[in-house]
Amino acid sequence: MTDHLDKPNFERSCCPIACALDHLGDKWTLLIIRDLLLGKKRYQELVTSPERIATNILADRLRKLEASGFLVQQAYQQKPVRYEYMLTKKGED
Repeated sequence: MTDHLDKPNFERSCCPIACALDHLGDKWTLLIIRDLLLGKKRYQELVTSPERIATNILADRLRKLEASGFLVQQAYQQKPVRYEYMLTKKGED
């Protein structure tokens, strides 16, 4: 059983559009994907987009996109650890 605050782990239907909305249905997620498609790779580049996404929302959406297989993160610096984000094939499609 899931906590009442957690989003249930199910899809509404087998419809591809409904399934896409389950993963990408909020404006921030689509804007992050847009920016990645346009060549942004680093957190600081994403946070400075004109829409001014809050850092906590950006971090949350990046985690969700990675968990859903839409992007991968790769460390480009070790001290402190910093990541670049790249769309997977699924994310590009």
